[in-house]
Amino acid sequence: MSAYQSGGALTSVHYRLDSFTDRASDNGLLPHLLVIAELCRRKPRSHFLPGTDVTFADGTQEEVDVFGVWDGRVLSGEVKTSASEFDAAQLQRDVALSKRLGADVHLLASVAPVTGDTRETARELCDAAGLELEVLDQADLRPAAHKPVPATAADGLGWLRTATADLATLIEKGKPVSHGQVARILKTASGGAAPVPGHIAALSWALTEHEDDAADLLLRLLGVLDAAIHKHGAGGQKA
Repeated sequence: MSAYQSGGALTSVHYRLDSFTDRASDNGLLPHLLVIAELCRRKPRSHFLPGTDVTFADGTQEEVDVFGVWDGRVLSGEVKTSASEFDAAQLQRDVALSKRLGADVHLLASVAPVTGDTRETARELCDAAGLELEVLDQADLRPAAHKPVPATAADGLGWLRTATADLATLIEKGKPVSHGQVARILKTASGGAAPVPGHIAALSWALTEHEDDAADLLLRLLGVLDAAIHKHGAGGQKA
């Protein structure tokens, strides 16, 4: 829910899923889509049907969560939100269904972590049925975000040295330095962070007002930065 003031009575806005997305969520489609997306990422030449009803020649009916072709091989399997649902009976049912469908690969997938015991039981059943086992769980479908490594002082010196060298090269060409070029220089100096308009305007003004002295100043600054990088063992980028 969000709320905002518009000069009159307080208005509240409640977000809700549209009917299609709501129904898909209720029917557990999202885990299926995560699994299919990961399978196709690994082997793009693939095609799958999520939540497929199958009827065999004897009239019996079954439902398979994921069924299709995985890079030339038939894959069939089950997707669970909770890996604890993969008990012995469930695993036996799933592997038997994959074998009956003529699959080459049996899929066991969950958006939660799959235990080693569950994997071992599924592997034994697949070996007995002549199937290859493919397991996807939280580590594959919902991996934890990798935290960026904090920048060090050595990194900062390297970025500043590269930006200074780039700016010196632009000035040596004898042409006005554009706002876009200034923005790129500042972005390099900050390690990739987008510069704010005020910084761009300030550096552009300084280059215009002190154009004659800028080249000499930058060359001296490069010397200072090289000495600092050498002292800190930064191994910064050189022009």
